[in-house]
Amino acid sequence: MLTLCFHKGIRMDKAKTNYDFNDLLTIIDSLKQDADPDVLRNFAYELNMFFRDVKCEGVLYTNNTDLDFFGVYVQPVLKEKDVYPLLISDYTTTIEKYYVELDSKLFNPLLGLTNREILAIILHDIGSMINSSGPIDRAVKEIDLYLDTTNDVLRTTDNVNYVAILTFGLKDLLHKLTSIFTADLTSNVAIDDFIMSCGFINELNSAISKLKKFGYLNMFSEGGSPSAIIAWTIRIYNDIKGQRIRTIRLLRKAASYTPVRLVKREMNHMITALSRIDDSSILESVFDDVKMKYQSMTKKFTMSSIKDIEEDYYDYAVTLQNVNDEDDALLLLHRINSRMSVIDGILNDDNPQISDRERKAFADLYERYNKLRNDVVAKKVYKRNYRRIYVNYGEDD
Repeated sequence: MLTLCFHKGIRMDKAKTNYDFNDLLTIIDSLKQDADPDVLRNFAYELNMFFRDVKCEGVLYTNNTDLDFFGVYVQPVLKEKDVYPLLISDYTTTIEKYYVELDSKLFNPLLGLTNREILAIILHDIGSMINSSGPIDRAVKEIDLYLDTTNDVLRTTDNVNYVAILTFGLKDLLHKLTSIFTADLTSNVAIDDFIMSCGFINELNSAISKLKKFGYLNMFSEGGSPSAIIAWTIRIYNDIKGQRIRTIRLLRKAASYTPVRLVKREMNHMITALSRIDDSSILESVFDDVKMKYQSMTKKFTMSSIKDIEEDYYDYAVTLQNVNDEDDALLLLHRINSRMSVIDGILNDDNPQISDRERKAFADLYERYNKLRNDVVAKKVYKRNYRRIYVNYGEDD
């Protein structure tokens, strides 16, 4: 019998104890007949009754007749002004709001899923997304490893106004790291504590067996990468001016193929953001908070010259000698990437507040940080199979 765990040891306080699932099961039975808007509103209401302190903003039902199966799509709500600080800071957080979209094919009698099996899948994907900080922590680690692989950093000057692009990629990665439909079933064999506590572990396993027969699981097992989209968006984010027109064209094409309305909406939002690139006044008004956070970071380091950030380098170099496990290595890698992003922003600032001498010192320090980053990744302490984002795309992929 195969079971999954994406959130073993999760915080259980977000789910109501002694909840009666009969109302949710009745709603699922109704959806097999008719996806009435009132039924979908009731679905969101019941989910909010069960998951405490987390809000389902809405449940969508897509009549999917001719596009690819997606099953259940849980999309986190992320504020764009918080995304960049989240990716470079040390603090962690959990998802507080989300949307759910249901594929009509999930209710097809030919698939043979019972009401309890469908509910087990839905609860699993929501719980995986919102019950702990694990998904965001995992996503940040994936991005840190990618930045080392590509010898890159997250740019912080010209492109800071275009965080909508990073937000799109991060939402996609969070979904793929938590969804049962994009799971690596060969490596995630364990007990799902949350679903077991809900009393649906047997139904989750039987649902997995049925979905596997139809080829609806492990969508990235043959050469694909669930991290491909975040890698693509980081490349666009770091070279918006060079990638803007081509990206808009690709997004318009991709939007016509995706069956998920939530994804289509995000693509259209990204197209709008890219289309507004030449109107700096609009973008600056949207992302003033992000710019202020970035400017405060760079000002901190420029005002104290190179001393503080150089001291951090020596501290990290000493820390590296004592790194003996994966978590310590990934935390150190994240901190190094954060410092490199700040230095990169200082070096590429259109209105520098540093002298030529300081600029050279920062450039030299950047290279030393880069070498230190490579040394961290070379440590033989990594146990988990991080989905490394090494995909190269052609011009029209």
